[in-house]
Amino acid sequence: MLTKKICFAEAVALILILIINRIILGLPKSILVNSAASAGFIVILVGIFSVLVVWLVNYLFQKFVASDILDVSEFLAGKWLKVLVGILYILMFIGISILCLSYICDVLKSIYFENFNKLFLALFFIVGIIIANRIGFNAILRTNYRIVIATTIMFVFMLLLSSKLFVPERFFPLFGYGVKGNLWQELTDLFAFSGLSYIMLIFPFFKDTKEFYKSNLVATILLSIYLLMSCLGLLFVFPNLVASESIFNIYILGRLIHLSQYLQNTDSIYLLFWVLSVFSYLSINVFFITYLFQKITNSKNTTGSLYAFCQIILASILLIDNITAYHNLLNSVYKYYMIFVIACSILILLLANMKKKKVPISSVSKEASL
Repeated sequence: MLTKKICFAEAVALILILIINRIILGLPKSILVNSAASAGFIVILVGIFSVLVVWLVNYLFQKFVASDILDVSEFLAGKWLKVLVGILYILMFIGISILCLSYICDVLKSIYFENFNKLFLALFFIVGIIIANRIGFNAILRTNYRIVIATTIMFVFMLLLSSKLFVPERFFPLFGYGVKGNLWQELTDLFAFSGLSYIMLIFPFFKDTKEFYKSNLVATILLSIYLLMSCLGLLFVFPNLVASESIFNIYILGRLIHLSQYLQNTDSIYLLFWVLSVFSYLSINVFFITYLFQKITNSKNTTGSLYAFCQIILASILLIDNITAYHNLLNSVYKYYMIFVIACSILILLLANMKKKKVPISSVSKEASL
């Protein structure tokens, strides 16, 4: 149950946690494999495109103040569309939560816990997620805000320390394998900027509607910068290593840093912050899953659905055998599903704006309540 409205900084951190986890889960590797030296140029173009898409979403939401995409769907076509859109979003959040949890457990197992059962590792995350959601969304937001700041500081610190290993000449040729084909490949990878999925839902949580529009644009710009820095950092150090399917390459970058003969394994520090960011990300996803389920079913208690969805996520990670299976599902199924959901959401906003112009009503805004 929300006791206060979300603030600007918490909203930006809420969206930023997405790109932090996408970086952890191997997005820079995917971009570098497809684009080589043109990765930086393509990330900038995709970032500009993402800002334009977010600007469009902001503009379309101006006629639906304090409403989310479910409220807009109900205004457009009634409750059946609201329920359908809610189900699409629930499946999207469940899917990425399963993939994310499975991946981080596989990574932890391969680095530190070879003899541990994957399900046992996942159980620690699930218990924490349940506790966090039982405490409340406000606590998750405040914790996420601090985790994003700490992880960002560690990320910048890591890039600065590894800068002595940089070979800037690897930035050339500027267009790598060519821009035309790679640009389309990365535009289909727009789900990297999947803050759009949160943007479609968080408007009712703002006290000041102007902060909603500002936070969306600021967060998207920061997403682009974050992703650009991670791609360039990896490109300048080991462009050939990123083709590996083993573990996330940002972690490998951290292992190359040695502060002194007494402080060498700094990668463990980075891994700790990345595990915390994954935990925060999963807690937010589970909150939105239960929030959407409550909204489409008009239920008053989310405790039962919280336990049920967490059990589904925990059991489903057994379907993903290894990291290679994770990449296959992410790039062949989930990526296009997210693009489909976001595209449908934008189409619903467009049609609802057209209907609003033809059939004015006194108010379509609704205060979201859990």
